[in-house]
Amino acid sequence: MKWKYIPLFVFGLVVFSACGEGDGSSSTSGSSISLDETLEDEGEGKSCLLGAWRPDFTDLALLQKESMGAESVTIRGNVVMRFVDEQNVETDVISMVTEAKFPEQPLTSVEVIGSTDAIYFTDDTQGTLEMSTVDFQYIARTEVLGETLEIPVNAADGLFGSVLGLYNCTGNTLIIQTGRPQTRIARLWHRVN
Repeated sequence: MKWKYIPLFVFGLVVFSACGEGDGSSSTSGSSISLDETLEDEGEGKSCLLGAWRPDFTDLALLQKESMGAESVTIRGNVVMRFVDEQNVETDVISMVTEAKFPEQPLTSVEVIGSTDAIYFTDDTQGTLEMSTVDFQYIARTEVLGETLEIPVNAADGLFGSVLGLYNCTGNTLIIQTGRPQTRIARLWHRVN
């Protein structure tokens, strides 16, 4: 395998891939959804976080498209984040496939599988959420020139690593806004019943 033939955007997908909703899929080539105003509303606090959540594919695809400069992005798979108690959060990426189309390039597809165990802290007076990674194990798979590559994802740059941001949790909706330009975590989540 000659590494010089592997397009750089494959590695961009590995680094910036995050998660999607349920077993469906969403794609986008349009503009992003603004959730900033929702963060100004007072949420229900830390107790609202407890339970299982699935990320929103449509919103995540929009974030990925913007951060990678792609023409379009499609995300599908099965991802669940569980706030187990008032300190521990687990994220399981059973399978998440990100497909991106860049100008004058073939469609690129990267599958990510793995899990994260983290501890989390909230400050409900400030509306902040901090997740600190305890265990991070992800592998990205892609096919290049007929060969399947497995690439370990770095905890410092990969999806579902440590996160610091603002959050708002109300009933069945969770919003997490981080200050980083890269997508480290999906910003819109839906409660799993």
